[in-house]
Amino acid sequence: MRALKYPGGDQQHAIYDSRAAVYEKMGKRKEALRDAKQVIELAKDQWQGYARAARLFLVASKFDAALSMVDAAISRLKVSNTKRCDELIKLKNDILQQRKAETKRLRLTQNQTSKLPVELLSEVFRYVVLDDLAALICLLRVSGTWRNVVLTTPSLWETLILTTRSPARKLTLWLKQSKCRIHALHIRASVTTHPDWPFPELADIAWDQIRICSSVGWDVANYVKQRKLGEDALSSLEELEMIEDRFCQQRARPGLFPLLQKVGIRSLSFSQSYFSWKDVSGHLTSLTSINVLGCSKDPQDLLAALAANPGLETIKILDHFHYRYSSTPPINLPHLTHLELMGSYASSLVESMNTPILNTLIIKGSGTSLNNAFGSLITSQCAPHLTHLVIERCSLDSSMLKRFLTNASSLTQLELLGLHKSVNAVIDALAGPTFFPRQPNDNSPSKPVVRPAGFNGTFILCPALSCLAVSQSLDVKTGPIVRLVKSRKSAAAAFATAQEGFIEDVDGQPPQKCAPITSLIMDQCDQIEANWLPWFRENVTTVSCVYESRKKKGSWREPNFPKDLSQRKLAFQVIAPLMQLIFALYLFLAFVLTTHAAPQSKAEIISPKIGETILAGSKFAFEYRTRADYGVSSYNYTVWLFTKSPATPEPSDLFATGYFFGRYSQPNYPGNPYPKNQPPSELTMPDFSKSPGGFGTGLQSENKDCLFVVLEEYGTGVLDFYELLSIPQNASPSEIKIAYHRTLLRFHPDKKKNADSVPNSKGNESISISVIKEAYNTLSDLDRRKEYDCASASKGGRGGKTGPRPAQVVSLEEFEEVNDAVGGEEGDEIWRYQCRCDGVYKITSSDMERGHHLVGCSSCSEVVWVGYELQESDNDDAGSR
Repeated sequence: MRALKYPGGDQQHAIYDSRAAVYEKMGKRKEALRDAKQVIELAKDQWQGYARAARLFLVASKFDAALSMVDAAISRLKVSNTKRCDELIKLKNDILQQRKAETKRLRLTQNQTSKLPVELLSEVFRYVVLDDLAALICLLRVSGTWRNVVLTTPSLWETLILTTRSPARKLTLWLKQSKCRIHALHIRASVTTHPDWPFPELADIAWDQIRICSSVGWDVANYVKQRKLGEDALSSLEELEMIEDRFCQQRARPGLFPLLQKVGIRSLSFSQSYFSWKDVSGHLTSLTSINVLGCSKDPQDLLAALAANPGLETIKILDHFHYRYSSTPPINLPHLTHLELMGSYASSLVESMNTPILNTLIIKGSGTSLNNAFGSLITSQCAPHLTHLVIERCSLDSSMLKRFLTNASSLTQLELLGLHKSVNAVIDALAGPTFFPRQPNDNSPSKPVVRPAGFNGTFILCPALSCLAVSQSLDVKTGPIVRLVKSRKSAAAAFATAQEGFIEDVDGQPPQKCAPITSLIMDQCDQIEANWLPWFRENVTTVSCVYESRKKKGSWREPNFPKDLSQRKLAFQVIAPLMQLIFALYLFLAFVLTTHAAPQSKAEIISPKIGETILAGSKFAFEYRTRADYGVSSYNYTVWLFTKSPATPEPSDLFATGYFFGRYSQPNYPGNPYPKNQPPSELTMPDFSKSPGGFGTGLQSENKDCLFVVLEEYGTGVLDFYELLSIPQNASPSEIKIAYHRTLLRFHPDKKKNADSVPNSKGNESISISVIKEAYNTLSDLDRRKEYDCASASKGGRGGKTGPRPAQVVSLEEFEEVNDAVGGEEGDEIWRYQCRCDGVYKITSSDMERGHHLVGCSSCSEVVWVGYELQESDNDDAGSR
């Protein structure tokens, strides 16, 4: 160190180089690099300073500087010093390799999108947000560059969805980022219950920029009118969706449809509220899509509404009204591609339309036959364009369906759900003959070639079909499904082989192009054999075969069989047991037999007959005529076979010996018009000597007289929800909530032996958990509670035990006063109200003077509660509320 204090000398650079070496070994690279710089300045022609600087720059990942230093060191090195030359060349190679590795690492980790123009990056983000609106929040968290682009691009904030999570704060943020230009506004149901709704910030939205508006329980047109947002408000609106939380009688305000006519609305959707087709036909002519789920106020104007909008592309009507349409000639809808209907009107509506380019057809729950409808579809020649066909819980002859499918060359998805006695024939027609391809060198006449339809000049039914669903079709069997999969697979392979030129055709007809079955859904098809499921999964990409739902599986408990059943020698097999069929209709509450029986509806077991002899294991016809009293009947019943008469029809912990056939539902309107567990036409007599045979398994019996029993489930009218929750009628919402949780804990099935229901405090009834929840939902909602109290009061007190429960409460103001003397006393004033079944509710002034509020429909069994108040006037007439 002292030597460095005296300047001068030829070897001073060596001293700096020595100290740099010491600093390098000590890890003090900064000091070492400073001394290496001194060496280079003192001895520019020497290689040592450059070499040491190269090594230090390499450690510091300064690859360019290290490369220039090592090149300078090599150029100053003597040629004779080969050892040092090799070391420096090796150092240079290390620098190049590390620089290449670092460049590759940076290329992999560097944000390449930061190099893109902001306009291009924002357009990419816009497509991402269109697919998933929640992706906007994810884009903000990726990097600072992305965050800046998202925050400075208003077009990414054009869609606003208000939910319960900080709706006011979200509205303020979206207005700021989008500069008040919201193009799609979605209001969820929970937002409208906010105490500050509607938020003042809503008025700041540029309402003339709104193109899509969807609201639940909120009338946007009425809001625009009340706030006086200007004549241009909603002028750009293209799609409107109005949804109610639950089915109600709320009608669209009178100014809505003139406003929609002014803006030229293209897509309209109403859900769970009254909808007027007359308003549509009178004001709207530019619709391309219409979606109605709920109550149609005037179904007779439906055809006029459709005819007024010839540009319709999508029609979806899910409603249960009864009306027969007729249009000669049929209305022309040349652009319609999607048609979805549910209800008995579907068949006549399809007959009244001409849809030449229909792609998707969905018909559900049509109570009338679809034969005429499909005949009209064949006439309109829409079958070649059809790609998706769904028929669910409808009546249709297999011959008509096969005739329609003959022209459906583009059909890829076919769903036949809940059909009976026609699915097997259709599947057989789709399967066709089996195909065994002939090899090129096989000319033996003794081996016939069995070819698929289309290969020998005939036609393959629906050659593009790849997805088939036959769920809930109880008559579907394994054989036709297997033949279909095999036939389509072999036909597809034949076409592929023919394309390669390996199949020699003897008839001069090339094989027709055919798609294999890739999706097969057979849920709740009991006749599909389980041992074929592995084969299906091996030959079909997607297979679903759920024999019963979890809810159906847990609906009843199987009996406990003796543990030593396998050790018993069941030598005797019940042969020809004499079945003495005794009609025994047991009710859960016996007084319903006399109180609620309708004279014209007598329960009766039609088949089998009394005294009929049925062999064990054989099938016998079953038909039961239900009592089906509206307001007290659940339209459900269970079928049993008792080997001895039960001691009592009352609920008991004792098991009866016999067999349980099942629980079935009788179709009824409007409660359950299309039940999934409809009664079968045939039942199978059990063999008690085989397991499982019934509760009396293993007992030997011959010529046994048994009891064939049907238990129809009845109720007693309106349940007293106040008594159930043990609260007074004027209980507050907080008291109702506390009582609900107390009652729920008291009757919860986990704390009782029976998982379905538990006895109440009286000990002679069963309280289901669903009933407790229904009581809480009714009493906690102000509107439903008022309706319940009115219905209870009309029966002579709280929670009356007799009479049907009204379907709805209707004010007398909604009734129409008519001059009709039929049905009333002389001098009576009569008011009428139309039912949704096209029947009429009628009430007279004499009825009101007697205090009658319940009024029944003239056509169906539905009952309404009429609201009115009697007032004394000069003429002593009854006034209305």
